[in-house]
Amino acid sequence: MTCYDTNLECLTPAAQARFVSERLRSTLLHAYAHAPAVRRLLDAAGVAPADVQGVADLAAVPITRKDDLIDLQAKDPPFGGFAGVPLTRMRRLFRSPGPLYDPEGDKPDYWRWAQALWAAGLRDGDIVLNTVAYQLTPLGFMFDSALRVLGCGIVPAGPGNTEVQVTFLRDFPVTAYVGLPSYLLAILHKAEELGLDPRRLALNKAFVAAEPFPSSLRQALADYGVSARQGYGTADAGNLGYECERADGMHVPLDVVVEFVDINTGQGVAPGEPG
Repeated sequence: MTCYDTNLECLTPAAQARFVSERLRSTLLHAYAHAPAVRRLLDAAGVAPADVQGVADLAAVPITRKDDLIDLQAKDPPFGGFAGVPLTRMRRLFRSPGPLYDPEGDKPDYWRWAQALWAAGLRDGDIVLNTVAYQLTPLGFMFDSALRVLGCGIVPAGPGNTEVQVTFLRDFPVTAYVGLPSYLLAILHKAEELGLDPRRLALNKAFVAAEPFPSSLRQALADYGVSARQGYGTADAGNLGYECERADGMHVPLDVVVEFVDINTGQGVAPGEPG
């Protein structure tokens, strides 16, 4: 698999590990200095930022569960003491399911979805129908900002108004789709109802997320000429996994750490074990 960022693509596995460890160290140092909740958590666990030199050292860092974060935000609004920059440096503010407040930092592709969209075949010059919500929740802007990094044109459609979505597919050379896989199938069915042949549209690729994507649904889209790849992420952490053209499992993004832990103990589990 190639990568949209050639600086990341050319790294050897050892160099990638060093890159991630450096990012981890710098992030933890900044968080300890600027995010009071992080400082309290580490101090309570007896962990200093200098104690975390690499991924293996994360086992000593306490896990903050989502339910805990909801309580912490209620007690110390808006971000529970986890914000490492002032509000004036945040580009957008969201309320995601939970409910939780989520900030968007002031950098391109803040949630790192460009890797996933590139792996799904989206490129500079594609026109993309983005059907996830832009209102209050972050997902619409997550994909929007990544698509801008890749050089794509964007139809900020959001969910619903299916017949109007079909008119965009009819009137513009929309080549790609981002959103729920089931909604893409609904759009293609609606196109047929309106007398359009979905196979004659420009649409030929999709990146789907936020619901199960069984092989039957993947095949149904392929029957309409649309090659779809899926990804996984959260409103709080952004992109955490994505398929490439092989569609035989998910890649972990090159610049994040994903750890599988025992739900009760918080300790890491061995490969193949549930966590």
